[in-house]
Amino acid sequence: MSLEEKALRYDIESYLRGEQPPAERLAAGPRLEDWAVKIGRGPGGQFEMTLLGRVTGHRRRPDGSEATTTPVIWLDRKHRWARTLNTLYALGEPEGSEIPIDGVDA
Repeated sequence: MSLEEKALRYDIESYLRGEQPPAERLAAGPRLEDWAVKIGRGPGGQFEMTLLGRVTGHRRRPDGSEATTTPVIWLDRKHRWARTLNTLYALGEPEGSEIPIDGVDA
């Protein structure tokens, strides 16, 4: 198991125990503003949820650029943060649309 897979596993186990990511970890990572949920088909045909928004503090993207995340593994129910396959994002204000469910092929 890779270090990235171990970190993801550890995070999921802590979320299942009701724990939140440490504030300093959220502050040190990227932040998404004006974000929206996108649900589509992944490479294997399965449904995936990703987030689209303006990112700041990302190590590979310029501040203010539009970004689409890797698949979301855990979305905080109060929409304060999201854990994707490889990144923990702090979430700012959503762009306002509902999570799309109509029009998705079953």
